[in-house]
Amino acid sequence: MRRAFLTCLLAFGLAGTARAEWPRLPALEGDLAGKFAITALPAAPGLAWKITVRPAEGGRRRLELTVEAVGTHLQAHADFDPATGDGTWRIEAGELDSAVWFPAVAVKLGESFALAELRGKISVAGEGGLKAGVPTGSVGLTLPDGRFALPKPKLEFTGIALRLTWPRLPATAIEGELSFAEAQVAGMIVREGRVGFAYADDGTVQVGGTHLSGLGGALTAAPFQFKLAQPELAVKLGMTGIALEEIVSLLPAALQEARGHVDGELTLTWSEKDGVGFGAGWLRLADKAAATVRLSPSPGLITAQLSAGNPAFASLQRVELGQTPLRVRFLSADFSPAGDARGRTASVLLQAEPIDPQLVAPLVLEVNVAGPLDQLIKLGLDDRVKMGGPR
Repeated sequence: MRRAFLTCLLAFGLAGTARAEWPRLPALEGDLAGKFAITALPAAPGLAWKITVRPAEGGRRRLELTVEAVGTHLQAHADFDPATGDGTWRIEAGELDSAVWFPAVAVKLGESFALAELRGKISVAGEGGLKAGVPTGSVGLTLPDGRFALPKPKLEFTGIALRLTWPRLPATAIEGELSFAEAQVAGMIVREGRVGFAYADDGTVQVGGTHLSGLGGALTAAPFQFKLAQPELAVKLGMTGIALEEIVSLLPAALQEARGHVDGELTLTWSEKDGVGFGAGWLRLADKAAATVRLSPSPGLITAQLSAGNPAFASLQRVELGQTPLRVRFLSADFSPAGDARGRTASVLLQAEPIDPQLVAPLVLEVNVAGPLDQLIKLGLDDRVKMGGPR
């Protein structure tokens, strides 16, 4: 697939004339036209091409190539010695419509990309030398303003700037850089992302460190790699100053509202079989950060543990009904997919007190989860919740 695609971009017929020994064609000149199909990409449009060869200075020849198709325009030329096949080449103008070409490539990337969409115009540029008709040099594709969407899992990137480079032809390894204005991933929104990556001939994609902003703070992703043919991702995210209100869905439904900032680490996983998942990680209240939470209405959660006639009954009842928020003194969450020493896959510990000047009632809320981590998302209160406070 890659070699056919490069041949299409570079010279179509020109690269195909390369052999172990360059044929001697001293009288070659004239026009040649036809249609070309990239057999490795059956869904790609048929390409109408025209080659014109005419004499140039010093007994050389000049080959001019034009390619036209739906969503495709390419102009290139090569100046070469017909006796040796040595010379130079350059792509003068090139444009590809990603809405036309991406579906043709996506079918080769696996079932996960079958419904993916890429929108935007891709410019093509390149130049280099010819050695016995074999092109050397580099080719680059640039998408200055695009949009990518994948319905399952739901991923959407807007304001994409993408650069792909084949830097050392005829090798087909790729270097790339991607930036985006906004991305929606697993229900979260992040912005201003930039990442470098490289594609090796064995199908491995190496992704460098990533920095982006979102969720009210900053995120970094450690370098990782995956196989393009069977992608399985495990990305470790570092989080600084993340707004609790942006990630409250990752905390148990015992908390209906949360404000403040946390630091932490969290591993995001994805595979074609299992979709998006959450791996090991932790969250802690950011140093000196003011934070408040409001409990989901749960009658009796606190008051059932009070002794008869406790003067704090009315005030604490407002807390358990979600009417009075809590000022957070300590908050931590730990995620362990394989389970910790107590068999917990996740645990949340909250120490807080009601925002009520007439009530001094320190509370401790502990939530423990045993089982798949996705049960933590919007988890309801049950017997895994323990409350501590005044009695």
